[in-house]
Amino acid sequence: MSTDVSPSFGRPGTVLRYRLKRPDASVAADDAPVLPIMIPETTIYMLFAHRQWRAGMLLADAIFAGLVPVDDQWVLELGAGTGLPALAASLTRHPRKVVVTDYDDAAIVQALRTNAAACAAANPQRKMALLTVAGHSWGHRIDDVLDLLPCTPKEPSPRFGVLLLADCVWERFSHDILLKSITHLLARTQEARVYMVAGLHTGRSTLVQFFRRALEAGLQLVPLPHLDQWPKLSAEESTGDSLLPGSEHVLEMEVGGDWDSTGSSSQGGPCLTGARRAFLTARPTATADDETIQQRNHWLTVSSMAWAATT
Repeated sequence: MSTDVSPSFGRPGTVLRYRLKRPDASVAADDAPVLPIMIPETTIYMLFAHRQWRAGMLLADAIFAGLVPVDDQWVLELGAGTGLPALAASLTRHPRKVVVTDYDDAAIVQALRTNAAACAAANPQRKMALLTVAGHSWGHRIDDVLDLLPCTPKEPSPRFGVLLLADCVWERFSHDILLKSITHLLARTQEARVYMVAGLHTGRSTLVQFFRRALEAGLQLVPLPHLDQWPKLSAEESTGDSLLPGSEHVLEMEVGGDWDSTGSSSQGGPCLTGARRAFLTARPTATADDETIQQRNHWLTVSSMAWAATT
């Protein structure tokens, strides 16, 4: 793992043409859809929406491959940035409706609208599922998001069956308001799921804190669907960490490949290497209690959360 790995790509105002692929493939099939994604211009750089994060690429690939099931679901992406996972869901699967949101900033929301129109125009042979773009600041005006779903006699108070998050938990102070949105917007059913991809560049302790807050909020970590199609643990790795209930269900996987400044893929493009290790609350090294940022950049986590109990 000596080669530097970037957790994000692109520059504000530029367009990346991302070809979807299976997460376990370094090269996409020739008939896989290409999504032209404009990186938002924004003056609120602390939001980090002005990059295409590798986590969003992997989540979009997993949706395209059917490893994250969204068919026949109300789907919501929070903190979407470019909206790549939501657009993959709308273009390549069959959800009932997709709502894609990010912080209620004019430039960010307009970039999402631009990307939705560009992806539809670039793939005229595909019927795009109903998609709505909206601004949503976590923890605020949550009912406005629910109002984007149609009420029917059968579903008088609909909520989302699938929530998508890609690199949304890097800021510790935002965990509570993010979880406020999640717990109010996720349908209160046994089948409802939150699918999250987060890079370890965020920091292991920050990610563990989010999971612990999520457990306190009534969620639990559950197995990912189609687990046999994700990389397997090596024989020498343990299967979990008793300090975090459900940690054995979090996949920690090595990433590789790159993207050059012109938007053309190199080294096969961003992809999984096939290596996986157990997700632990701490992974000491010989010199520190946590890995360096250069080491952490090599790893992404994929997880699924559901209600611990439903009423």
